[in-house]
Amino acid sequence: DHLSSREKLLAGSRKVFTNKAVEKIKTADLITHLCSDEDAMWATYNRGHRLSSRQLSKRLTEHGIKSKDMRVDGSVCKGYELSQFTEAFARYLDDEVVESAA
Repeated sequence: DHLSSREKLLAGSRKVFTNKAVEKIKTADLITHLCSDEDAMWATYNRGHRLSSRQLSKRLTEHGIKSKDMRVDGSVCKGYELSQFTEAFARYLDDEVVESAA
């Protein structure tokens, strides 16, 4: 696999947004969906445990993507908007990455 963990996180995030067809997602939901991909490394990323919200935040901040307060399903929570990822997706992921992440 030629993708770095940074690219894998972006590819996985894009896959979640695409599969769920959402414009925004709670941090906890993004982690749950990333970890549910059995081929991905996120379920065991944290010394055998699932990726933590702190680790997710740290990795995404490297791309200038920061969680923010938002309203999802009627409650205020921390999360991400698809628009925050657009530039990073364009910069680090090509069409081939979508196929290998699928």
